[in-house]
Amino acid sequence: MPEETARVAKAAFPKGNLAIFLRDELEGLYNDELFADLYPERGKPAEAPWRLAIVTILQFAEDYSDREAADAVRSKIDWKYALGLELTDTGFDFTVLSKFRKRLDQGGAEHRLLDELLKACQAKSLIRKRGNARTDSTHVLAKVRALNRLGSHIEAMRVCLNSLATLAPEWLKAWVPEDWYERYSKRFESFRSPKEKEEAKALADLVGTDGFALLAKVYHSDSPFWLAELEAVELLRQMWLQQFWLDEGQVKQRESKDLPPASLLIASPYDADARLGIKRDIRWTGYKIHVTETCDDHKVNLIIHVETAKPNRHDNMQIPSIHEALKAKELLPEKHIVDMAYMDTELMVKSQKDYGVSLHGRMRLNHNWRSKTDGAYQVEDFSIDWSKQKVTCPDGKQNLYWYEGLDRKGNHPEIKIFFDKKDCLLCEQSVHCHRSKQTGRSLCFPPQETFEARQLALKAQETPEWQAIYQKRAGIEGTLSQGIRAFGMRRSRYIGHVKTHFQNEAIATAINIVRLRDWFALRPRAETRVSRFGRLAA
Repeated sequence: MPEETARVAKAAFPKGNLAIFLRDELEGLYNDELFADLYPERGKPAEAPWRLAIVTILQFAEDYSDREAADAVRSKIDWKYALGLELTDTGFDFTVLSKFRKRLDQGGAEHRLLDELLKACQAKSLIRKRGNARTDSTHVLAKVRALNRLGSHIEAMRVCLNSLATLAPEWLKAWVPEDWYERYSKRFESFRSPKEKEEAKALADLVGTDGFALLAKVYHSDSPFWLAELEAVELLRQMWLQQFWLDEGQVKQRESKDLPPASLLIASPYDADARLGIKRDIRWTGYKIHVTETCDDHKVNLIIHVETAKPNRHDNMQIPSIHEALKAKELLPEKHIVDMAYMDTELMVKSQKDYGVSLHGRMRLNHNWRSKTDGAYQVEDFSIDWSKQKVTCPDGKQNLYWYEGLDRKGNHPEIKIFFDKKDCLLCEQSVHCHRSKQTGRSLCFPPQETFEARQLALKAQETPEWQAIYQKRAGIEGTLSQGIRAFGMRRSRYIGHVKTHFQNEAIATAINIVRLRDWFALRPRAETRVSRFGRLAA
């Protein structure tokens, strides 16, 4: 450490400064050996990788761009102190940061910044082994503009034509129709879309015809073979398969009902990984981030895992991968507190059996007519003899059939039983049981282990002890708010899933550094704000 830089930094900045804290309390957090596999064996990196890692964390902590971060290295004394630089050091060009990120992304090392910090926290006993953790999600907007279907078609053609014009200009110029220059040389926002529905449909079919003509030229035997391997060409091919079809040689745009599911449908030609997401009244193009953090009493709350997923993927589908990742980090909790979207009875049983994790969240209730009618017979009101495969109704009648198979979607095992329609139609209590005038009562329920686990969970969530634990879940909302408002978590800076995930990992690391600084400085945690009017009810 240069002595002059240390002296000036100590005199100019308080101990609570983030860069000063990084150097004084977490010195040696990163080293060049940690990133050695990302660089060639021969030669020396222009900039020390450990310094670039520190700059990246400070960059996301301050929500700086690459240019602003490079300027901070040149001009801010506290940053020079954290990086161990002389006061006269001129820093580096801002493009070095993007090259460092590219090495991390291509080497599958986007998680190292967070993982190394967590290892250091484990060594300092800042994370309780087999403690409590909580998870929640929020949406992330892709770094692309949301377009309607026609706009997406035109922009896909523009992307492909611009790529071909850059790499094979003479080949393209030799055959491209004149009217294409008018149609695809400008951005879609400069294009005046037809107002009439039929005219817009005709234009979409015309653009589709142009796209198939372009693909036919690219894949022709006389064209250079490498054109078909271009990323923009392959993207156009996939989009045209999703959006158009041939009707007796005529190109037609597919109806909405004929489009692929949202998980497969390419939403933008500029980010092939982004997908359309819908949650209640919110619609967005991009991703969804799942954040998991510790929530133990008398310990600092640290983010221990982040996942960047497709926005149309149900939350409970992420639980197995979250537990597997936490197992690899040796950070599996004893209780994993989540909201209802993450809860599933089969998943709850599997988490306990495979990972020893108790999934703690509200179970979904049945929302059929019986759940809204007082005195109606629910599944819980029937007595089940699992060994004899007999189900007895509240009126004493037993089932006639017992079938074991899969549910309607073919994803989960399910048991379905039927009662004799003669018993049900003549039963005086049928008004509380079923509404059919032709068949008897039928029941669907999971296998015994899953069924009994659900019943126990439903009873437990009404107890004060269960409620006291579940109250901790609310804290994750504050973490998401902190990430969105102070660290730019809502919008992706980069194009693509891999780069967006790196951003989320870096933001999680920066949040942890800020929390560690406040924890060591004994700063009390902020309480949930209550309006003046709300305080009157207290």
